[in-house]
Amino acid sequence: MEIESAVAAILKREQDPDHPDFDLTALSDAVEDLFRAQGCEDIAPLVEQLVREERLSLRAASALLAVATWSGSENGESLQRTLEQWLREGDDSRRISLALHEGVFPFVSTSEMDEVLMRVAARFPEHAARCRDLIVNRPR
Repeated sequence: MEIESAVAAILKREQDPDHPDFDLTALSDAVEDLFRAQGCEDIAPLVEQLVREERLSLRAASALLAVATWSGSENGESLQRTLEQWLREGDDSRRISLALHEGVFPFVSTSEMDEVLMRVAARFPEHAARCRDLIVNRPR
């Protein structure tokens, strides 16, 4: 399967977990097809591109990244590295929004997470509440 076919299969699936037609198994299977077509499990750059092209909403992209984190064989490791790099760079609100998706605390190190998220919150007030939530709720 080629990448565009895998993307098309994902885009025709419901990504909103609150929607009655949402099928987690089918979406996870479609994400795994995308992993195979792309040759890696880091779909963050592709998902960001789909958002920039307005083929995927930011909300749907965040839900898709949450599914991708728990699909595949590496538990989102390469995906998480990209998302954490976007937070470190801290220069693109769309990327930050995607990196702050629900379902995972960024960074292995609590101190690095706190430092990076405080910097992001100061630069992007629209993300401050989510950053504070992650900092406060991360197990210590």
